[in-house]
Amino acid sequence: MNKLNRLLKFLINSIFIITIGCKEEIVLTNQNYSSVLVVDGLISNEKGPYTVKLSFTSPLNDYSITPATNCLVTISDNKGNTETLSETMPGYYTTSATGIQGKIGNSYKLTLETSDGNKYESEFQEIKGLVEIDTINAEFTKKEHLDYPFGLPGYQFYVSTKIASNPNNYFLWIIEETYQYTADYKLDAIWDGTNILIEGADTISGYENLYRCWKTQKASNIFTGKTSNLVIPQIKNKPILFVGTNSKKLQERYSLLLKQCTVSFNAYLYWNSLEGILEQENILTTTQPYNLIGNIYNINNPNETVFGYFTVGSMSQKRIYVNTPTDVPFYYDLCYLTYDYAEIFKPLKAPVFLILLENGFWAEVKEPCIDCTSNGGSNEKPDFWVDY
Repeated sequence: MNKLNRLLKFLINSIFIITIGCKEEIVLTNQNYSSVLVVDGLISNEKGPYTVKLSFTSPLNDYSITPATNCLVTISDNKGNTETLSETMPGYYTTSATGIQGKIGNSYKLTLETSDGNKYESEFQEIKGLVEIDTINAEFTKKEHLDYPFGLPGYQFYVSTKIASNPNNYFLWIIEETYQYTADYKLDAIWDGTNILIEGADTISGYENLYRCWKTQKASNIFTGKTSNLVIPQIKNKPILFVGTNSKKLQERYSLLLKQCTVSFNAYLYWNSLEGILEQENILTTTQPYNLIGNIYNINNPNETVFGYFTVGSMSQKRIYVNTPTDVPFYYDLCYLTYDYAEIFKPLKAPVFLILLENGFWAEVKEPCIDCTSNGGSNEKPDFWVDY
């Protein structure tokens, strides 16, 4: 479970000591659990469809996510346009491809009704003027890390904005990462209980093209920035995501898609507060999250706690690709190999997936270890992907 989910559970299961600017130890209680609505949605000047995710918090020791299903969700603008979103999967509500479109200067609000009849909404928010990304840079370096005494190798990414026409600009950076990686081992043969079928010579149906994959995912990190404290309204070389060699992300080739969202001051305050909390290693001793209530409220009960934020902003995006230098150490576990022939070649054990070792002997490996899709990736190259 990621830090954000842990934070939500922490919020609903903790006693809050509302002390601004100080750190206090939080004592968890055994109070009765009450689920809280969580809203996550965004509309921008980029072409839709747009998605709003609705869920309920779960108890502190329960890692499951409870989607809020069968809700009535609408997005409206200040010009009288309204669209009702469709539930495309449990808890996910999406506009149509030809539906409502975000425009700079227009204002938008979210309205929703849960299956039990509770009604919620946000205030209208204006899409602010666009500030474009100037550059994204990547530096291969080592980062201090408790688990790696000599530092964790990896890429540190930086963003610079173009000079804005308005001195007061507030940013939320959203990162989507795509990486090319391989299965732990390349399949050489299969023992079918009678014969060893050699890959490439014999027919091994269903296991072709499972060695190399591409995986796309949204980074869980939150990054914010502002120009209101700068003489020149431009952010230069702000550190954002660090990607280390403790996973397969840098194994072959990595791409970072950075979306720079220019948001309102109130949206910045919310995301900046959450960013500060998630940066802490121990969220139980961090600054009190007194201001983490979002911009969604119960129409009939404004005192009800609602987590999350409906974000409105103008969007600029850029993509960067990096390759890992040679002879860089990686720190992730590989699948276990079995070398015992008496164990491997049992007739009733088939099929057995085999790797040919350099010494000419066979070793057994489990099926997920020769199937890159078992890690959630796809063996189909993305349309946007650029090779070396």
